[in-house]
Amino acid sequence: NCNVKKSLEILDELIDESPQHAEPYRIKSQTLHYSDSFEIEAIREATLLFGRLVKDQKRKSREKSRHRKNRLPKIGFVSAHFQTHPVGYMTAGFFCECQKFSELADVKVFALKHHDDFVAKTIQNCGVDYHNLDGLSDSEAERKIRGINLDLVVDLDGLSAGNRISLLLKKLAPIMVKWVGGLNGSMWLPEYDYLISDRYQTPEASLQDYSEEVIILEESYVTYTPPPFKIDVLEPPHTVNKFITFGCLNKATKISPTCMATWAKILNRIPESRLFLKDKAYEDALAIEEVKHLAREVGIDPQRIIFKGRSGIKAHIEAIRETDICLDPMPYSGGLSTLEAILVGVPVITLPGRLLAHRHSASHLTVIGHSELVAQSPEDYVEKAIKLAKDPDRILAYRHLLRNDLYQSPLLNHHAFCADLLNKLVDLIR
Repeated sequence: NCNVKKSLEILDELIDESPQHAEPYRIKSQTLHYSDSFEIEAIREATLLFGRLVKDQKRKSREKSRHRKNRLPKIGFVSAHFQTHPVGYMTAGFFCECQKFSELADVKVFALKHHDDFVAKTIQNCGVDYHNLDGLSDSEAERKIRGINLDLVVDLDGLSAGNRISLLLKKLAPIMVKWVGGLNGSMWLPEYDYLISDRYQTPEASLQDYSEEVIILEESYVTYTPPPFKIDVLEPPHTVNKFITFGCLNKATKISPTCMATWAKILNRIPESRLFLKDKAYEDALAIEEVKHLAREVGIDPQRIIFKGRSGIKAHIEAIRETDICLDPMPYSGGLSTLEAILVGVPVITLPGRLLAHRHSASHLTVIGHSELVAQSPEDYVEKAIKLAKDPDRILAYRHLLRNDLYQSPLLNHHAFCADLLNKLVDLIR
């Protein structure tokens, strides 16, 4: 449902009717990150209630084993999304470098679902110890992982859809770390000891919003592996259309009332402009009508909005080129979508918020050296978008600048990133 407020109301009804069912609490904890009026305590409460319901209450607490100094630390990464998915794109480069640090740690990959796309094959064939757990029950997967005697496990799914949190909460290693993948903010669950971030996503003032100890990486919390096919950078569409096209190729659920109201201020100041929205949700007439309703309420003529549904990966990235400027949604920002826009030279205007999920784009843009696209307030967001829309030379310059800056940035320096992350994880063990 594109309407987060309505979704939360329905979830609360489900919880009132069946308080013993865990799934509504999980969905609520995640949905609150998309809300204009979220409360940290409400996220924490829903997550903890979910955790209590999915834990195996009969499980005996296991004594923490100590790392034996005469062997390499064993570190396991667990996910169902080692594929063409944000988890895959943002970890593949790291895994490809791990073999160069084989004297530092023994890295294991545990795939809860097996995939065969180009990202999946990259990870499977890069030299790390890959374990296919697809089809195994929680108890079978637990036995296999425990048999390896890990010192530290890294969860790459969190509470996102398709997770196997019931398996992770069995505490498969003495230390559990949260990294990319459903990385909205704190996990709040006591089984999680640490969380990986960077100083742009997690400023020092926000450390109080985490139950885990936050490990701040040197440059960025991830790297990015672009797709292996050629995608040309094209001239901005306004050169042909004679009007500015703003775009958002994020999930429809990220378009909050505050977000649409902010976009209305931009569109009303650039009268001939259009808004291009692309997501699989827009294959549903009800979802389109929901967004149109939101637009009408803030004074946007729905005729100015172009809707497009899902497409293949290459076609999706190529579609970003149909926009002159991308408008990052709020409060929940883009992540992979921002990196894909940068890849084709399209600038993204973003407004970071309080939660980690509200700051992904701010991190990526700052790391590539374009913090001028990061707004400091809603008013600044509007002014940055309008100023850029009125500067066709600058839009054109970004087309030829952003991809190069991405490639020269820490986001593609997989070797340095791998050294930083592995050393920090090994330090936790030792």
